[in-house]
Amino acid sequence: TEKDILVSFFQRFKDGIYRVWNYPQGAAERGEEGVCLLKITISHDGSVAGVKLIESSGSPVLDNEALAAVRRGGPYGELSRAYKENELNIFAFFRYNLLHSSRSIFGNN
Repeated sequence: TEKDILVSFFQRFKDGIYRVWNYPQGAAERGEEGVCLLKITISHDGSVAGVKLIESSGSPVLDNEALAAVRRGGPYGELSRAYKENELNIFAFFRYNLLHSSRSIFGNN
């Protein structure tokens, strides 16, 4: 299936973002938490063709860090040759949670 074809890409995508994504210190100090939804478009070569905020976390600082992390984390490596589309659209939620001092990504395409 298409998801099976993209398993290694999604692992690279996740690893690339986690490597550069931070919980902004000022936002943490102010107690800002939330979840934002991004639409991320990846070119077949693994570069970020676009990233758009679909739903805000309620904190512009957190939203901007999620957007920047997607750009900083790339390129993510080529998509499988078995994937025939020119671009891949990913909808991903970026969660910031102070209780566990964590941030997490979850989503689908």
